Amino acid sequence: MGDGDDDTTSNSTMRPDIAFILEHYRVHRREKEGTDGSSREYLLLPPDAYIPQVIQDPSLPAAALFAHRNVLFGARSFHGYEMADVCLPLVRAAIEESEAIEKGQQPQAVANLKGLSEWVAGCFENNLEGSQTLKRLKQECGENDCDGSGSVSLEAARAIATGVPRPGHSVVGQGTFRDGQEVWMELAKEYVSLGLSEEANIYEKQGGKLVNIEHMSDQSPDNMKSAGGATARLFFL
Repeated sequence: MGDGDDDTTSNSTMRPDIAFILEHYRVHRREKEGTDGSSREYLLLPPDAYIPQVIQDPSLPAAALFAHRNVLFGARSFHGYEMADVCLPLVRAAIEESEAIEKGQQPQAVANLKGLSEWVAGCFENNLEGSQTLKRLKQECGENDCDGSGSVSLEAARAIATGVPRPGHSVVGQGTFRDGQEVWMELAKEYVSLGLSEEANIYEKQGGKLVNIEHMSDQSPDNMKSAGGATARLFFL
């Protein structure tokens, strides 16, 4: 919306403002057939809109979130809204329901780390600026005059981030991901701690705590490119 717009109705060029959404939009859920409610999707829909209408008009939701049993994942916002603005009602609803569905099981979430590769590549390009992890590892490598495992792991992390094979290698393959695993996981933790993962941020706003970086857990082409296959697991404490 342009400066000065205060219209709260949507059309092809304008969308409701956040204040209107938070006051009037409602959380709806739909279950995956045959799962007895264990697999579900939460949608943030306009007033007087219902799930069947989404099939006819997929542009209706402002945000969506998946959950399976006690695990939340796949949070996303639409129409340019910030996830932090429109996803929190869905996270709250999913946590509450997961506690009822899986009694005694800790609610948790899996967050994508979209942008991790670009961030790591940028740090390498800028002489490691922006990453205390890379600076520390480089310093440790220098102090130990290492030209072995320390250097190998850093070069592997660079290759994962950029998609450019290491010197002497023709592809960024399994060996590169193996050699770079420890460094990549440390960088992923730093990425989350810096608040650079939008999805992790919304879970943290609801009390989620990072418990693990899961290496190569999502090998879809998009995630391999944007996050080196990594995801973050958080527990709601």
